[in-house]
Amino acid sequence: DCARALDRAPRCAETFDTLGLTQFLQGEYANANENFSKAIQLKPDNGAAYFHRSMLHRKMGAEALAARDAARSTRLGYKPELWELGATQSAQ
Repeated sequence: DCARALDRAPRCAETFDTLGLTQFLQGEYANANENFSKAIQLKPDNGAAYFHRSMLHRKMGAEALAARDAARSTRLGYKPELWELGATQSAQ
């Protein structure tokens, strides 16, 4: 699980992003935001984390923040998976 992965590799941006995504899907928005932000802090070119945080911002009604993170994700070349696009639509 993610907690054990973080114990083994506490500076792994992808693990923080995965944990944040799991929390987002479970409705744990504050924790998800914290973990997406940590993933970005550890790896500023992590387009997936920016995209996932944009989904969270959109869900929370923070459209300007969502647009900013989505644009950054695109600039970094991140291409969302189809399920992520569906999650984005359902978050609106």
